[in-house]
Amino acid sequence: MKELYRGLSQWLGGKPSQQNLPALGGREIEVLKVLWQHGELSAQEVLSFFANEQLSLSTMQSTLERLCRKNMLTRYKQGRSYQYAPALSQSTVVSRLMGEIADQLGDGESQVIVSGFMSYIEGNTSDNEAEKLSDYLPPHEEKDD
Repeated sequence: MKELYRGLSQWLGGKPSQQNLPALGGREIEVLKVLWQHGELSAQEVLSFFANEQLSLSTMQSTLERLCRKNMLTRYKQGRSYQYAPALSQSTVVSRLMGEIADQLGDGESQVIVSGFMSYIEGNTSDNEAEKLSDYLPPHEEKDD
């Protein structure tokens, strides 16, 4: 667990210089999740993942267009319809959100977000899962003090 904490501290140590993410609604987040999981899709294909919600094609197209205007999706014309794809990876979005939380609630101090994240990990994951999480962290170098 200490190794995971040290890796997160180094990973979050630098302040991100990226712009803040736009506010996203619940449906927009769900659409992003579908596209992150399945890749490039048409509005009709995205709509098929929301069959239980009885949404119209025009509602889905509006949601996709809003996400394009917010620079969260890219699109290109294929035949008579557009294909949509995430403009940012899920990991990038999570990283930016964590940076925003650190800036807003922790005055930009990465220790606050690492501490909060570690509390979450300790309370919601097994040791085996926490060890797997450390595989996602970039390698770090030991500093000579």
